[in-house]
Amino acid sequence: MSIQYHQALIALHRAALIAPIASFEAEVATQCADDPSQFRLRQGESICVNSARAIARLVLELADRKTNSRVLNAGPSLLACVVIAISLLKNSSSRLQAADLEVWVFLSWLDVHSRLIDLTASQSLCRLNFRAIS
Repeated sequence: MSIQYHQALIALHRAALIAPIASFEAEVATQCADDPSQFRLRQGESICVNSARAIARLVLELADRKTNSRVLNAGPSLLACVVIAISLLKNSSSRLQAADLEVWVFLSWLDVHSRLIDLTASQSLCRLNFRAIS
C-alpha cells in the first residue's frame, strides 16, 4: 500500500521533476499566487525524489526478505529508477548524488535480475506443462 501511495505522489508532482526550475517557479507564482498549495507545488521535485527513494527502500527491503508476489511487479522499481535518473541528471551537484546513484544501480540490477528469474520460471513451467501433455 505504501508503494502505491508514493507512486501517486510522483504522478501528482511529476511536472516539477521534468520542467526547468525557473519556468516551473514562474508558472506556480502566476497560477497559484494566493493559493496555500503553492508552497507544496514548489517542493514538487523534492517530493518526487523522496517518494522514489522510499519506493527504492521498500523494494530493496522486500528483495532482502525474498518476498515473491504477483502483485508486486517491476513497475514501481522502474518508476523509482526513472525519477532518480532524472534527478541525477538535473541536480548533478547534489550531496546525495553518490547515494542516489548506488540506489539507482542496484534497482536497475534488481529489475533486470527479477525479469530473468521470471523468464526462467516461465520457461520451466512451460516445459513442465509440455511434459504433462505429452
